[in-house]
Amino acid sequence: MAKVHVTNLETAPLRALNPESRGTHRLLMQGAHDVSSIDIIRFDIRTRTQGVYHLHERTDNVMLVLAGTLEMIVDGERHVLHENDMIFIPRGIAHSSASGWDGSVQGVEIYAPVRGTDSVPAELPNVIRDAVPVTAG
Repeated sequence: MAKVHVTNLETAPLRALNPESRGTHRLLMQGAHDVSSIDIIRFDIRTRTQGVYHLHERTDNVMLVLAGTLEMIVDGERHVLHENDMIFIPRGIAHSSASGWDGSVQGVEIYAPVRGTDSVPAELPNVIRDAVPVTAG
C-alpha cells in the first residue's frame, strides 16, 4: 500500500544539474518510497546555456515557472515562459531548458509516470523558430 509523502520546497534533497554550473534540482518526490506514478522536482537554473536537447520515451513532462524567466526549446520552437506560466510536453517531444534572462529561474517540474532512465538525447534542429505566444483563455 502506498504511503503519504510530505516534503518541503526548500529542504528536499538537493542534486546538481548537469553540468553543475547550470543550477540545481530539489527532489520533491523523485525516488520517494512507494511513489511510482509521478516525479516532482523543484528546479533552479542559473545559466542561459541550454541543457541537453532530449526527449522522454515514456513520460509526459510539465514545467511551472515560480520565479524568473524560463527559455525552452521544444520540438524546434523557442518558448519563453514567465512567472506562473506552465508548459506541457508530451512524451516523445524533444526539449531543453535554460534561464531566459540574466538571473536564475525557479520552478516545479512534474513527470508522469516516474521518469526513471527514459531520457534520450535528440538532435537539435539547425533552425529554431520562435513559438507563437499563447494567452490563457
